[in-house]
Order: sequence, then structure tokens, then C-alpha cells
Amino acid sequence: MKHPKLWDGISSVLVLFGLGLYGSSCCYGIWALIYVALGCIVLGAVIAVRTQRCPFCHRYLGMMFFTGKKTYCPHCGSDVRGQKRLTAPSFSAMLDASCV
Repeated sequence: MKHPKLWDGISSVLVLFGLGLYGSSCCYGIWALIYVALGCIVLGAVIAVRTQRCPFCHRYLGMMFFTGKKTYCPHCGSDVRGQKRLTAPSFSAMLDASCV
């Protein structure tokens, strides 16, 4: 995932532009602009789903993930910005620790 903030911004702008265009085209009744607006919304959502992924577990982080203060993947707990993968202890190591 290269330049995650850039792709997050592009997808957000496309969706917001599509929603604004959809509202104005519905108000004026221009059907061609409605299809363009829906295309912008779909394209923004596809860009977000394809680019906003954890570099380690490859699961979707969520739209506008990088605009907030979140730095860790909600699924695996790895640091998304620092490129560090957090490893969980193995099951056998947990059993050994509990038997002591």
C-alpha cells in the first residue's frame, strides 16, 4: 500500500463529489449527471476498498481510516504507519506460562 493518505483523500473526494453531483442533478432532473455521480461514488468506494488495507493481514481498514488518529490495524493490531508487525505469543507458550 503506497501513499495511503493520498488514496484515502482521492476516494473521499470522489465520494463527496459524487454525492454533491447526485444531489444537484436530482434537483435539476439531469439524468446524465445522475449516472456520472453514481459512477464517482462507486469508483471512490472501489478505490477505498482496494487501497485501504493493512500491509500485514491485508484486511480492509475502513474508509477515511488515515484521517483520524488511528495507527493500529483493528484486526491484527499491527502498527500501520510504522510498518511493525505485532506477533502474538504461540498457544504452547501460553500453556507453559499458565502451568507454572
